[in-house]
Amino acid sequence: MPITAFVHTHVLLWILLLVTFFVAFSMYKNGKSAAKGVHMAFRLLLLLTFGTGLYLYITIMGQSANPDGLYHAKITAGLLVLIFGELTLVRLKKGNPIPVSCLDLRYSSS
Repeated sequence: MPITAFVHTHVLLWILLLVTFFVAFSMYKNGKSAAKGVHMAFRLLLLLTFGTGLYLYITIMGQSANPDGLYHAKITAGLLVLIFGELTLVRLKKGNPIPVSCLDLRYSSS
């Protein structure tokens, strides 16, 4: 399969992931019980997004004789976005306040 198909799949998964994140976020905020199912769909999309991103990363690193260092930063930033998205939904599900800044992270007790 050509790499452009994986790029398009990866972009589509990111869009679906963002939509399901905001739907789950609003459902948890409103206390709806169906948020659990949307959160599971978010986790499935998260795994698929990670898989396509990892495939693209390995493919680009393998094809390039001189890989750009920005790809390392890009995959690190992508992983952090995925992790923080999941952590935000879990904190919201448990009823913990969501920290807005780094100061809140440092001084939060949970």
